[in-house]
Amino acid sequence: MRCVVPHCQSVKVEARVRTTESEARLKAVAEETEAHCPVFNLIKDAEARIQMVWIRVAGA
Repeated sequence: MRCVVPHCQSVKVEARVRTTESEARLKAVAEETEAHCPVFNLIKDAEARIQMVWIRVAGA
């Protein structure tokens, strides 16, 4: 019997985005990306803690 959990317990992702879109549009894109990303959903389904940070980078 294994003594350790065979998957990660937490993940932190920092997505740096260079865009001229509004905050509302960036938030909408982030939500759609997280909803459709297979890696994000595998981690979420494994019940790991996920911290997604979307960072707007200056310039376009």
